[in-house]
Amino acid sequence: GGETEFINVRFDPNIHQQFCDILVCEKKSSKHGLRFRPIPGNSVFWFNIDHSGQVDRQTHHAGLPPGPDSIKIGLNTWTRVKHFNWIPFN
Repeated sequence: GGETEFINVRFDPNIHQQFCDILVCEKKSSKHGLRFRPIPGNSVFWFNIDHSGQVDRQTHHAGLPPGPDSIKIGLNTWTRVKHFNWIPFN
């Protein structure tokens, strides 16, 4: 439990089998999106836009719930293409 699943990218054993240390690789994996294992100390990073600045639909993802006796802690970081003017709250 607790995987990050890229819903629009199907698991292909011919391509992804070599990454089973970080991906979920089961017989039924090809029926799901590509699922990254929640490995303590690791992170998953991706760009959600393509080279032309358009939304990359392959980055549509879901954070799956943890197992019954597990705790999941997540940290999200958003990067920007353009400068962001931060206005502090008063």
